[in-house]
Amino acid sequence: DRVDPLLKRFYEDLRREVATRGGLEQESVGFFDGNIPAGADWMRDVAAAVSTCKVFVPIYSPQYFTREFTGQEWCAFDQRLAAHEVRTGRRPDAIVPVWWLPPRRELPPVAASVQHGAGGAQTDHRLRGLRYLLQRKANRDDYIEFLVNFADRILRVADDPPQARTFTDLSTLPSAFQQADDTTLAPVDPTGEPAAG
Repeated sequence: DRVDPLLKRFYEDLRREVATRGGLEQESVGFFDGNIPAGADWMRDVAAAVSTCKVFVPIYSPQYFTREFTGQEWCAFDQRLAAHEVRTGRRPDAIVPVWWLPPRRELPPVAASVQHGAGGAQTDHRLRGLRYLLQRKANRDDYIEFLVNFADRILRVADDPPQARTFTDLSTLPSAFQQADDTTLAPVDPTGEPAAG
């Protein structure tokens, strides 16, 4: 979904909020693969970002879980979390998702197990997607509330990052989203309630 101008706006807003609240240089905050310049080694740059980031922010959408490469990125970061757990006996909560557009199918188990937060703009963002908060001017206060809370959460999570691990080629990893039978996936209910079926 990186061609979506609203997603680019959210990335820049979040980056600025995290930098401001964390007392950080904005250039040191965040990685967005849509910012990789033409001619650069896209695969290398993404692998380097996944190898060293303190927080992994997947952008949930109907397309996100259908793409093999996003599943490979998740797999790489998940391996870093597993290595941290082996070393320390504790697994950091360093995957902090954004419900950009509610997925139309059941989340893969690896994503369903991640804490998504709730309450206020968080709940609205799960029901309609954060994109909806950006689409309407009437949602501005809810968007700002979400942005501030989300930036604070990222900063808290970043205080306990998993150890870096070098990945040179993410395409050799399996997708974390693989299902035994994709046809069995049911519609997802973003409120967390069991879907009627």
